[in-house]
Amino acid sequence: MFYYIPDRKHPTLTKIIRKHLPLAGCVVSDTMTSYVRPRSEASRLDQYGFYHFYINITQHNIHEKFSFVYINNVRRNFLELKRHISAYHRMYVPVEKVDQFIHSYMIRCLM
Repeated sequence: MFYYIPDRKHPTLTKIIRKHLPLAGCVVSDTMTSYVRPRSEASRLDQYGFYHFYINITQHNIHEKFSFVYINNVRRNFLELKRHISAYHRMYVPVEKVDQFIHSYMIRCLM
């Protein structure tokens, strides 16, 4: 799921995750401090009842214990979305247009 996020702070992200993901849902992320405590490397999403698999992308692309958890698909989809947007506009895309581009991109991916 692609979603416009006004900032990357923990309260903002958890509000969106809790809105769209059921309890005991699975979250795959990097180790950004909004998701993971930096010193202990403990999940900040476990407290909400989610299964949280995270990968330190500076060291690995695949989770050390669970090989089904990998970050490359997320990266690839995001890069394809950015290419799709830049194909239409070689400049800044206004926030109010982001949803339109995402919907267009997702429809093209499904075809």
